[in-house]
Amino acid sequence: MRGRLHVQHGLWIGPGVPEQAMHGIGKVCDNSVCHSACTANAQCGTGQVCNNGHCTPCTATSQCTAGLVCSSGACGACSASSQCPSGQYCSNGSCIAGCDTNAGCSTGQVCSNNFCIAACTSNSACTNGQACVAGICIPCALSTQCGSGQVCSEGTCINACTSTSCTNGLVCKNSLCSACLVNTDCPTGKVCTSGACGSCTASTQCSSGQVCQGGSCITACTSTSCTNGQVCSQSTGVCTLCTANSQCATGQVCNSSTGLCGSCTSNDQCGTGNVCKAGVCIAGCTSNASCSGGKICAGLLCTSCTATSQCNAGQACLTGGTCGACTASTQCATGQVCKNGACGACSANKDCPTNFACDTGLCVSLQCGSRADCSSRLLGLCGLGLCSCTRGLCVLPLLGGIGV
Repeated sequence: MRGRLHVQHGLWIGPGVPEQAMHGIGKVCDNSVCHSACTANAQCGTGQVCNNGHCTPCTATSQCTAGLVCSSGACGACSASSQCPSGQYCSNGSCIAGCDTNAGCSTGQVCSNNFCIAACTSNSACTNGQACVAGICIPCALSTQCGSGQVCSEGTCINACTSTSCTNGLVCKNSLCSACLVNTDCPTGKVCTSGACGSCTASTQCSSGQVCQGGSCITACTSTSCTNGQVCSQSTGVCTLCTANSQCATGQVCNSSTGLCGSCTSNDQCGTGNVCKAGVCIAGCTSNASCSGGKICAGLLCTSCTATSQCNAGQACLTGGTCGACTASTQCATGQVCKNGACGACSANKDCPTNFACDTGLCVSLQCGSRADCSSRLLGLCGLGLCSCTRGLCVLPLLGGIGV
């Protein structure tokens, strides 16, 4: 190509001559037209970039004004962070410094609050009770995000409570120290008052079947639950000392010295109508009829007989000390005879043994030493002094013969 002289400016134009030299200082030629060279993208049309003084389509995002991206040869708003340079993300159509996903960060980093930070690998890398979730230390949302033995409480991982670790009346519920709702939430003996477990001051604070004693709710006593000789107070539901036999178990007596129920040692401890037998107060008998097994009533006690006179009418005191049916007149009281198993009065001399006579229903011996013996002994037969003592036997002559 041959050069030429520019008439207006007196410049030589040809190969090897700079464009500005050909078109003048600050000028460029586009489409055979000289015009001022651009110095910034803003001087170019929409989407174009200023490249060596020329407004041209972009070929790289780096040519675009900050925040814009090059797409199809034109600089414009971004629609995805992947269009932005490394270390930037798309926000409201503009690429800005930072990140919006982990993909925008380097290896070993995560995106947090639009900034790439070093990723955590465990909760131990976090502070203030935060949990490491997806490489980021954040407030916990679930207890499963916390470490072993910990629970999530209001966004913070804390150590799980135990049955004894809570203070100020709080109770351990679902591994968290919480306010109580009912008495059963509290430790044994404590009551729930205004959300806190504490000591009782009245039995009305305790659960059904309990009473308040010494600041603790205990199971109310029953008539059989007290031990060591104490008795159950019906008014307080607490085991206490006795004041009367009626408070003690059946057969026991209240020791006035100790206030404890126990065994009797004498009848006078048992009260009227009762007796002490083998350490137990029992109701005393009132007659032989209240005894069984042939026993007799003596001194309010059923005991063995020692004489027929102690038995009921018609009975005899048999071998073994029991009252029962006779088998011989010798078992009966003096003067009585045994008829059909019953001791009773004779009705004729034949009912009586030899040398005995039936006098006023009793068998009386006829043996005598004098007439006076007969008169005094046989009142019915010899009371008028008509009997005589002949050969040692009382004789009523009017009847003739020996004997009566």
